[in-house]
Amino acid sequence: MNSNVTRKALVEVLLPQQVPDAEVLSKAGLKCFGLLTDTPIRLPNVIAYSQEHGALFFIDDGAMGATRLAELKAWSDAVDCRRVFVSVFHSRKAYAKRMDVQAANTFAWFMEEPKHTMFISGSPEASAEFLGARFAVG
Repeated sequence: MNSNVTRKALVEVLLPQQVPDAEVLSKAGLKCFGLLTDTPIRLPNVIAYSQEHGALFFIDDGAMGATRLAELKAWSDAVDCRRVFVSVFHSRKAYAKRMDVQAANTFAWFMEEPKHTMFISGSPEASAEFLGARFAVG
């Protein structure tokens, strides 16, 4: 998937529907959270902050595996707010091809179904922890 198309969909569709108050952060905005942009890691397609949720959203195109999740968590470890990790897929069919790679405790969003988000749980306890978190608005 073209990253410019994905970024546009994220900014114009996903965030307004799922997290209406989210603000996409620029490099200067990232620095306000103590996130260094001159790091050797690949930055997510979009990083947004929601004051309502007190959370930073790290959004990547395609499956976010355990290694990528660990990398983003380590990079953002000093952040003093909740961190939400989201993978974007064109469709549920595209997700099904990569679901074995998707890390636990992340979200998946499908461009063909922009009003729906799925939480990938590593355990029933993890699912219960996120039941109260308003991320997906049905």
